[in-house]
Amino acid sequence: MVYEYKLAKSNCWFNLAYVAISICFGVFLITYLLPNNRDILHDIIIMGASLAGGFGAGYGYRSHRDK
Repeated sequence: MVYEYKLAKSNCWFNLAYVAISICFGVFLITYLLPNNRDILHDIIIMGASLAGGFGAGYGYRSHRDK
């Protein structure tokens, strides 16, 4: 039981690190590409939103299927 708690705790920290890195990368892309390449930034944002929507749809489908 202690091992499961430690594993869950470390997974939370890794997930937090992944989110923080993703946010920093997004801010970097926006600040770097906005003045010069608005078209590329627009395409990257569309692809990122599509990817996030796909993950959300897959998660929703899985949770609906598991009920």
